Amino acid sequence: MKRKLQMSQSNIIAGVIFLITMFVACSPLFTENCINGHDVEYHLLRIESLKEGILMGKPFLKVNVLFLGGAGYASSMFYPDFLLYFPALLRVIGVGINASYHLFVALCFVLGYGVTYYSTRYITKNSYAATIAAVVLTLCEYHIDDVYTRSAVGEYTAFIFVPLVICGLYDLIYEDMRKPWLLGAGYAGVLLCHTNTCLMCVLMGGLFCIYKCKVFKNSKLLLKVIVTVVITILLTMFYWLPMVEQMRSAAFHFSTAWISPTEAMREVSSVFYGVFPAVGICLFIINLPRLMLSAKQEHKDLLEFSTILLIFGILFALAATRLFPWKRLGPHLEFIQFPWRLYLMASVCLAVSGAIILFLYFRKEKVREYTLLIVICMMVVSAFSNLERTEEGYYSYSDDYFAYEPFTFNIIGGEWLPETVKDVEAIETTNDKAVTDQGKELLIHRWKNSVTVEYPQESCTYVDVPMVYYKGYEACSLMADGVRTSLTVTGDGDNGYCRVMIPQGMNAQQIDVYYKGTVLQMISYIVSILTLIGIIIMIVMKNRKPAGTQTEQKKDAGEPQEERA
Repeated sequence: MKRKLQMSQSNIIAGVIFLITMFVACSPLFTENCINGHDVEYHLLRIESLKEGILMGKPFLKVNVLFLGGAGYASSMFYPDFLLYFPALLRVIGVGINASYHLFVALCFVLGYGVTYYSTRYITKNSYAATIAAVVLTLCEYHIDDVYTRSAVGEYTAFIFVPLVICGLYDLIYEDMRKPWLLGAGYAGVLLCHTNTCLMCVLMGGLFCIYKCKVFKNSKLLLKVIVTVVITILLTMFYWLPMVEQMRSAAFHFSTAWISPTEAMREVSSVFYGVFPAVGICLFIINLPRLMLSAKQEHKDLLEFSTILLIFGILFALAATRLFPWKRLGPHLEFIQFPWRLYLMASVCLAVSGAIILFLYFRKEKVREYTLLIVICMMVVSAFSNLERTEEGYYSYSDDYFAYEPFTFNIIGGEWLPETVKDVEAIETTNDKAVTDQGKELLIHRWKNSVTVEYPQESCTYVDVPMVYYKGYEACSLMADGVRTSLTVTGDGDNGYCRVMIPQGMNAQQIDVYYKGTVLQMISYIVSILTLIGIIIMIVMKNRKPAGTQTEQKKDAGEPQEERA
């Protein structure tokens, strides 16, 4: 009875800490206006585009037709939309733009807290360490900056899954991969949120495996890693394969970066404090007890792991500054764009490492309670101080905001426009008409993801249709007798538009141009769906094993056992 009472009190305290953390993190969201970060309009446009796709019955269309006044932009081809379907569905059922985005941000905070708590608890088998990691990472300076200053949706959604990657690496190195899904789900989640962060996680994972080379010496463990990697690749194929296909089919502005890392590298002082953005001195403070901590036999692995994370955190933080040779290596790392992206990895590594270190250093229950209270107060003050410095303010977006065509041109650097698009602004004045090779302008009608062109009753060899060309566009002509004939579509149109080739002597009433997708896109979806079904079947079969083995399964699975003190 006493133990149940203690557990109940512990759960109540954990719940109160969670609510306090969520209140602080979400406090700017309690308004009818929308938080107004640097990139918020682009991401709101992505959400609205997904909403339009859902309403037109094409929720997974790779080319979003709302962009560029209907000319289209392959945002969904190159930017993962995994979590953005949540606010898009809210928009479909009638929730306003401002509210749906705020609910999405709140969901990301909740998921980030929960995943960090679970991951750290799995590593330490201790709720005290898990709570510290979850509070610190949720309220750390760069996380708050990502949400409220930069509105970097890709990065702050990646924050949710990076702790799971770290948990998976711990499971791989110290638990002989008893839960392979941790590593797979972590990397899959990061990939489906932010490709650049996934590359950083791959780098970190590779260095971990090199340091603990037992992965390559243990054939059984190596097989587990290979199987996990293959399953993760197949599960996420619906995202990465269409992207790779497009990149191989044409050149994009991504290849000529609009900003160099040398232009955005940070001063060393920004690691500790900066108007925007910084890792935050709090993350280093909670790691200070490491200087006085000596390894005990039963905690040797935990101390080693936390030390590795501490080193990674420091290196990631310093690599964002002038101490890293960006002038020499920057031209080879232009895909990063902003070196401060490395603060994301630094924040996660330092938060989890610090939580483990505090858990190992403070052994008495009462001392831990006081330490937890101090950490919470420190992070709350840090978060409110950071929010007070934020000068982005608020803006109220009407539900028909993107019905105004110029607002649909917010594509930041336009990295994923084909290089054949020379003048983005010109699209605004030419996206309402098709043009023949003779210079004659034709009326068009847009419907869903297609454009209908009224065919001229005179000879021409091609028609340029105002849709930005990506591989997967098709066209057909409607003849006078009602027969439809397929036509060839290329990307040679003026300013990157679709060019429809007209056969000699064709007598048609209209031409329909639409984005159908490619065979590889269809294959990638089928493979990912079959992989997901296979995973579900394996989980169901595993859970149907005889009841007598359940206790042993839970023990082998490495489920958190309070407490490793």
